[in-house]
Amino acid sequence: AVFVGKNGRGPWQDMELAAFLRQFVKRQCPVIPVLLAEGEQTPELPVFLEGMTWVDFRRHDPDPMERLIWGITGKHNRQPH
Repeated sequence: AVFVGKNGRGPWQDMELAAFLRQFVKRQCPVIPVLLAEGEQTPELPVFLEGMTWVDFRRHDPDPMERLIWGITGKHNRQPH
């Protein structure tokens, strides 16, 4: 997962993100952009991430933690009401 908060990213984060993305593509792992609760409305990210399905912690529905777990494990963790 790539977590995005309110402070944006700087030169070091850009290099770390590039390395992270290369490794995940090489390993054929899913990349999940995660927008944290205090994140910007429209964060600046590489074009590569813009087309991905985001997990948005600024919203409560659908449950962002459930969506993140599903994205990582491929399994829904829904509890019956």
